[in-house]
Amino acid sequence: LWRAVAPLWKRAWSLYLVQIALSAIALAIFAGAFQITAQAEFLTKINTRQVFQNPTQALIGIPLLTHQFGYVNILPAYSVLLVCAPAAIILGLRWPRILLTLSLTLWLFTGVFRLNLPNYPNPGGWFFNPFAWQAIFVCGLLVGLSQRQGHRFFPASRVLFGLSIAVLLGVLAWKYVPGLGKYLNLQMHNLREAGVPFNLTSHDKTYLSAPRFIHILALGYFLSQLPSVTRLAGHRAASPFRLIGQHGLLIFGSGTVLALVCQTLMLAQPNAVWMPWVLPALGTAALFAIALIADVSRRILSTPATQINPAMSGTGFDKTRTSAVTP
Repeated sequence: LWRAVAPLWKRAWSLYLVQIALSAIALAIFAGAFQITAQAEFLTKINTRQVFQNPTQALIGIPLLTHQFGYVNILPAYSVLLVCAPAAIILGLRWPRILLTLSLTLWLFTGVFRLNLPNYPNPGGWFFNPFAWQAIFVCGLLVGLSQRQGHRFFPASRVLFGLSIAVLLGVLAWKYVPGLGKYLNLQMHNLREAGVPFNLTSHDKTYLSAPRFIHILALGYFLSQLPSVTRLAGHRAASPFRLIGQHGLLIFGSGTVLALVCQTLMLAQPNAVWMPWVLPALGTAALFAIALIADVSRRILSTPATQINPAMSGTGFDKTRTSAVTP
């Protein structure tokens, strides 16, 4: 059992360490921007106000994951979910439908009773509420477990495929048809005033409101039914994106840092109209380069020294090198 649990908890610990590192880097970026520009707004952006105005409590909250900065608030929820993942996997392997029922029930009750983890020293709770977002995690987990067993958890169905298309078209209409979005939002407001739980009648992200939840499920199901998606994902042209996926945590952390740096540049130079066009392209290129460097480095470190330099064969260094990098 421990062999199955340990990798998940080890990954959760890795995410925690990355979260702390990213929090420190985020503070350094915005503090540095203030030092360079003397613009006080850098001390209040992305929820850094508490650190500079109330450092004692904020420095308690950061390692406890109760104080999170904007753009640096995704990993805490994922860490919590990974800690709970072993129990979910055991339940999902034996009673997958019970797991889904429990997950959806928790999601609903979370919105009804506003369950969340504390956000000390600020009021409120986590921006990405793990009690709500576990529903997406569990759905993905059940899909993965079913694939390993050779079947689909959400069956291939023309009815479900048609419903997914209807949902996606409805979302587009809600967003872009003039007046429709305002009308539908008003109807949801009226339902909420009539007593329907707010996570069923809003677009709230923290509690994964029903419109968002349904939209995610519909998009995932729709893409899973298209053979062209699988072919495209396996195409040679998609190899750079697969490379990025193979170094997900590194790319996530690097992308977060780049996004924060670019945000400070745009705040410092609000009239530089070229930045919104150029910076995303430069950042994307940088992420591809980081993934490529990481992949090359991993290949070199995993290659025995005798394959890198045959002259080392028989010197004793080859054995040392191999034992040092082989799990």
